[in-house]
Amino acid sequence: MADSLLLVLNARAGRSGMIDPESLLPRLREAGWDPHIARTTSPAEAKEVVATHGAAGGGAVVSLGGDGTIHSVLQGLDFAQQTLGIIPVGSGNDIYRNFRAPHDLETALAPILRRTITQWDVGTVGDLRFLNSAGVGLDSETLMVRERSRGAIRRNYALLFLKTLSSLQLTDVEMEIDGEVMQDRGWWYIVANGPWIGGGMFICPGGSVTDGQLEILCMSEVPKWRLIQALPRVFKGTHLTLPGVKMLHGREVVLRTPARPQRIAVDGELADPTPVTIRLLPGVLRVFSPN
Repeated sequence: MADSLLLVLNARAGRSGMIDPESLLPRLREAGWDPHIARTTSPAEAKEVVATHGAAGGGAVVSLGGDGTIHSVLQGLDFAQQTLGIIPVGSGNDIYRNFRAPHDLETALAPILRRTITQWDVGTVGDLRFLNSAGVGLDSETLMVRERSRGAIRRNYALLFLKTLSSLQLTDVEMEIDGEVMQDRGWWYIVANGPWIGGGMFICPGGSVTDGQLEILCMSEVPKWRLIQALPRVFKGTHLTLPGVKMLHGREVVLRTPARPQRIAVDGELADPTPVTIRLLPGVLRVFSPN
């Protein structure tokens, strides 16, 4: 009997229409899969169909979309049973960048057909899972600006950053990293599983979804013009030598903002307010990998 595979796409996402999922079914069947398509209209629906598929014994879930679709699929996955596949047709595709492979259909589809699998770490903020990052400061403030924006600015992370900078205030944070407490004041605090965020920002160079640790980037208090100066370098990963920037590591981070609660940005979406506990689950996720 062929193994069940669920292909999940966001019916409302414009770029997902670049690939006709029906055209993939014959090749998946030839490779021994029993494929089904789920066109979802919300993150909650995507999570539900993935969980239902797993409960029925389904062994593979393929996300056809961008980071938002992957994030929704991740919430419903049964790590003990289901393997994640990624066909990137989003605008940012930061999660797929972890493969360091071309973003074309043939490269993405090949490991699903061959069943080539690697193990990835997964981060958690409470019950919410993430593959890229969780953070406060510039990251979360940018998402709140996005909620109030329309048109091209809403869809462009770099433009949103620039718009946010004009009103951005310093954030007081207290981080307990593997039991050791650190207090700081600054602009941007990222607890990262993978190295990329925001459509190609190389925020944590040296980080990896397979290294068994979280990378914690701190951009502490410096003049705002220095923060603006740092942003172009973030895309190249050359910002770590700038004043006020430091990188820490750990597996569990309790993040507090003593002055006021702040909502956490998790994989490009706003989540619960501080205080939160961020943990790493090493190697729990099976992923179809081209490498």
